[in-house]
Amino acid sequence: MTGHGMGVKLDHKPRGSIWHRKSYKPLSKQKSEELKDKNQLLEALNKQLHQKLIETQGELKDLTQKVELLEKFQDNCLAILESKGLNPGSETLASQQDSTEDHMDSMLLLQTLQDELKLFNETAKKQMEELQALKTNFEIHKHKSYELACETRNRGLRILGTNTAKAGPRSPPAPPSWLKPVQMH
Repeated sequence: MTGHGMGVKLDHKPRGSIWHRKSYKPLSKQKSEELKDKNQLLEALNKQLHQKLIETQGELKDLTQKVELLEKFQDNCLAILESKGLNPGSETLASQQDSTEDHMDSMLLLQTLQDELKLFNETAKKQMEELQALKTNFEIHKHKSYELACETRNRGLRILGTNTAKAGPRSPPAPPSWLKPVQMH
């Protein structure tokens, strides 16, 4: 066999060609099998969609029947109301307006209450801070008063001539009960 008029004889076929594959199928046969597989897949999907369509149509039929029953029920209710001399449309509108006004009033009251609560909280916080400052100031003055009382007592003892050096160092007297520290919370 010669290749394209070059005078070269090819004894074997190249390894990468489709001629050497063991499971060789003609190209048209492969494509027809692929198309057959795709067709089967499409048929399965078509069956599923058809089944869903049937189910949906059944649900739609049920819902349509329910709507018809509800419309009949509504008509009966309206007929009963009209037979008793009631106009349900105007009463419904009036009750909606009343409920809207009530809702607006409630919202206004709620906003007022929230504003008052904020003001109360701010006032209470300021008063607590002032109270804490007063307690701290009171403790400082109480401590200074106690120190001043001790110092005055020691001066008075020195003036009277009491010799505290012979008796040894004395600890300051205990503060009176009215000077005990106030527990702060």
